[in-house]
Amino acid sequence: MQKKNYAAIIVLFVVLSGIGIGLWKQQAKYTVDVDITPEQRQTFEQRVEEWDEKIDSTPAGEQPNPDYFIEKARYQEYLGQYGAAIKTLQSLFDYYENSSAAWNNLAKLYEKVGRPRKAIENYQKLIDVFELYQFRLDIAWNYYRLGNIEKAREVYQQYQSETGGRDEELEYYFEQAAQ
Repeated sequence: MQKKNYAAIIVLFVVLSGIGIGLWKQQAKYTVDVDITPEQRQTFEQRVEEWDEKIDSTPAGEQPNPDYFIEKARYQEYLGQYGAAIKTLQSLFDYYENSSAAWNNLAKLYEKVGRPRKAIENYQKLIDVFELYQFRLDIAWNYYRLGNIEKAREVYQQYQSETGGRDEELEYYFEQAAQ
């Protein structure tokens, strides 16, 4: 009986370690060098710590202010720590079901790290939950980046009909793709 318990504990440890390593690799993968002064780096690192302390010091049973996550992620982004910023924004959803600011920032970060499908998912949540139809333009651009011109056109037409907006640059690219 004890051998089974030890085996289960070992399996659980290996699985959890693998998840932790995967998250660490994702953070390391999405780190870029940024052109900032040592003073700026120090300031931004201090801001990350300050926002982290605010999140951690939230009284038990209460939810941390969502702005704490948004601000922490912003300074992580300034430091070029895109993976960490993504993780910070995702952790906001441990406390809140919806956040337009978090989904928008996540979408922008996913664009920066070259993950257009993840960007589309987050933009789509803004439309589905908050009816922010202007984000269809961002979705159209991401489909274009994926090389799915037909889907990009379809989404762009929805954007136009819902908002009356236009994007001459995207229209130019559609024309070029048709030739």
